[in-house]
Amino acid sequence: MNIEIYDTNQSLHLPPEFELEASFKNPLFSKDEGSGTLPATLPGTPHNFKAFGFPDRIDMAERILQRRVRVTSGIYQRMGTASVLDASKSEGININIGFDEGEFWERINNLSLPELFTAENQQNVINYGSVASAITEMNRILKTPNDNDEFSVFEILLDVAKNEVGRTVLYKLNEITQNPNWGLKNTGDWQEFILLDKEFIQIGNPRGYGISPFLKLGFLLEKIFDRLGYSLIENPFKTDTDLKKIVVLNNSRDAIASGTLKYSDIVPTCTVNELLDTLMAKFGAVLFVNSNDRTISIRLIRDILFESPQEDLTKYRGSEFKNYFERGKQLKLTSNKNIENLDILVTAKTDKDTFEEFAAAYSNDFYTIDLPAQINNLNYCCFSNVISAFTRNICCIIND
Repeated sequence: MNIEIYDTNQSLHLPPEFELEASFKNPLFSKDEGSGTLPATLPGTPHNFKAFGFPDRIDMAERILQRRVRVTSGIYQRMGTASVLDASKSEGININIGFDEGEFWERINNLSLPELFTAENQQNVINYGSVASAITEMNRILKTPNDNDEFSVFEILLDVAKNEVGRTVLYKLNEITQNPNWGLKNTGDWQEFILLDKEFIQIGNPRGYGISPFLKLGFLLEKIFDRLGYSLIENPFKTDTDLKKIVVLNNSRDAIASGTLKYSDIVPTCTVNELLDTLMAKFGAVLFVNSNDRTISIRLIRDILFESPQEDLTKYRGSEFKNYFERGKQLKLTSNKNIENLDILVTAKTDKDTFEEFAAAYSNDFYTIDLPAQINNLNYCCFSNVISAFTRNICCIIND
């Protein structure tokens, strides 16, 4: 067996008959563990200490010692990351090696998205040249979107302010106007009211303030793995008809106010791990990592289950199947109609428990409205006479 430091092509000193005990996990069943070896001890030779940055010294600069390595045994070869667990001159260097998903999860441990997209890297900044050019591009994405755009632009409500006398101000992102032409509203200097000491005061905002694009999830995943040194070769969030429409919202009102756009301003403040956990929980998206060629495939569980099997493994089972029978329990699901910390304008409380009851109460009185010609990629379906039932008129927006 041979363990070689990938960057320097230096082989580590190993004792005779040295062996590594490795465990390879299927990410579909064991996401948190990943593949890797059990701890193993390398001889404490000067060569090995140097290869790992002298982990035996108490004055060492690096506090987390990892090296990308190539493990070979005969015709078998795997790439991975060796992590130093402890080291001393008398006992040697204790390491384990992560492969595939094990190596990847170690890499992204506690790594936040804003940290990954730090503005120090020019890849993480888009320079439009001027605020006017940035606004022009945002208007183009709004009016003529296409699948190749990494962003989407549409109007969202950020907050609602209300003073003691009942005056209400809505704070929007990407507010749209019909006059004089349909498009983004805040293309010049503009004023708005903010609540200060229970009174609204007027302030001025520069052009471009209040406009921010939303990064599509498929493009975000590509950029995440690219920054981590991987190539994403299978990405259903860019190819699936519905999933490719998903965007990551942000509330950055000054995103393009300087004529540049920083990815760190528009990505979520969660960690990479939390984002991937969400994709697994919401969409059944599983990551398959290949350490040898640094590639990642995102597979959906639904697609895996309906694929034709490559091989029947029944003959390899250790024993016959065994069924367990337990008495069933009743499960009752109820909806939570109380939402905390929201303005009275937005509430989940209804006087009907089901949609069928709600529709029957208003004689199934539905109607559709025609859209402006510019909004050709959206369909609106609205309900009439529902003010008392759902507190406010409801409108569903569905991307077509």
